[in-house]
Amino acid sequence: MVLGASQVTATEDLEVGDVLWETPVNGRAMSSAAFDGDALYVGTAGGSASTPSGTLYRLHQETGEPVWDQSFPNWLMAAPALSSTRVYVGCDDTQLYCLNKADGEILWHFDTAGRIDSTPCLDTQGRCYFGSRDRFVYALDHEGALLWSHFLTGGVASSPVLDEREGRLYVADLANTIYALDLEGNRLWSYKPRQGNVMGVRLRIYSSPCLDDQNYLYVGSGDHFLYAVDRTSGNLFWREDTGDLVDSSPVIGTDGSLYVAHRGGELLKYFTEPFIAEREIWRNPDIGQVFYGSPTIDREGNVYICGAPPLTEGETEPQSQLSYIDQESGEILWSTTFPGYTDATPVLDPAGNVYIGTANERFYKIHGAGNPLDDASWPTFRGHPTGHGRFEQTFSKWLTSFQIPPEFAGTGRDSDGDGFRDLEEFAAGTSPRDAHDFPRLTIGSQRFTFPLQKGVRARFQLQTSPRLETWEASPLPLPSFQFEDLGERWDISTSLPLDGAATRFLRIFWQTAN
Repeated sequence: MVLGASQVTATEDLEVGDVLWETPVNGRAMSSAAFDGDALYVGTAGGSASTPSGTLYRLHQETGEPVWDQSFPNWLMAAPALSSTRVYVGCDDTQLYCLNKADGEILWHFDTAGRIDSTPCLDTQGRCYFGSRDRFVYALDHEGALLWSHFLTGGVASSPVLDEREGRLYVADLANTIYALDLEGNRLWSYKPRQGNVMGVRLRIYSSPCLDDQNYLYVGSGDHFLYAVDRTSGNLFWREDTGDLVDSSPVIGTDGSLYVAHRGGELLKYFTEPFIAEREIWRNPDIGQVFYGSPTIDREGNVYICGAPPLTEGETEPQSQLSYIDQESGEILWSTTFPGYTDATPVLDPAGNVYIGTANERFYKIHGAGNPLDDASWPTFRGHPTGHGRFEQTFSKWLTSFQIPPEFAGTGRDSDGDGFRDLEEFAAGTSPRDAHDFPRLTIGSQRFTFPLQKGVRARFQLQTSPRLETWEASPLPLPSFQFEDLGERWDISTSLPLDGAATRFLRIFWQTAN
């Protein structure tokens, strides 16, 4: 049954920070919402510790009216994650739930041995990866069947993130350790920032990693530090003392700057360049305590953040302060407050409006600065408003440029059984295994270029395929290929025989001569 009714404010004479609508919900709406362009999905924590309950809502973006709600037997502390047709959410009853996005029907659930406040991440094949307080990371298929589980040294409250192009999953645990796993569940490396305690604080990582375009991972820790780690090796790149507990997840702007907030009530901006004397750019001490929420960066590069300012004289109830901060100076351009605290990350829609929920059992739409989400690699919690935790900014553009449908983007798939993964054949062609030997497709000129090592006797053939099931030789005569002498190798190029009638995939098929 749908509960509650929204209160909508007239749009005349609106100012930034004004509430456009507020919707009562059943429980504290402290977790981050997910947004798919049409609706908001937010979970709540209702009842008491002895009689807990939770509700997941789908709210209409324009009116705030509940489209549907679904009840759960315990708190929903994790943010939901969205695919095109499904909603995934973890619950304190130790179950991960998968729901139909259209009507909220529970399609399946998967039981662990610990509560789940780790937001799942989803890949393009419909697989789901998440952590549990039982110290395991899990991978489930589209129907909720277990693919694998991997035991860590501590419970998982941090939300894993996925670099699907590289076939890697990154996650941190409450034993203050960061891990990289492959998509079969094998550990590639682990990095432990520190041993022991700092100033009596138990070391732990609640912060979710964020990924940049330069092969680095950033994550905060309970030891007051922000860490940058090489994603390939797991080696420390740099670390910065923030001055307090960092349970918030960092984000990245278009200019490559890194933003993170801590429990002491400061928002910090950092350079990410490798060799720099002073990494900190500015810090703002007036945003209020930030527990688990992340900053959100808009298209102008300015920053939204929700904090909990100290109670002033005469106040009896905690509040949340939504601040809009200038990227250059770090100064608050405007702010507004709401009753009840929050752990949520602000959500932006294409019109630049802001959505946030608080512990006073309300969910709000606020008139923002008018700018949509930044077009950066990781501008908000989980990198995307849908909360799916997938590093897709580079990956999706890469797929699009080669016209690769998502269903063929699995990192281990070999559709034609020739020993080369589909991803290798799509973007690289079948070529010698050296990474620098991958062919290149120049989209604008429809020209295909690939290297041929000197001293290697090999025959090559340009092949095409309509659906990746069978490949056939392209009718290109040898004189159509041009050879450029680059010293140790030839650079070979040719114009593509595309007639525009249908999408055709391209590869170079190599055969080494004896």
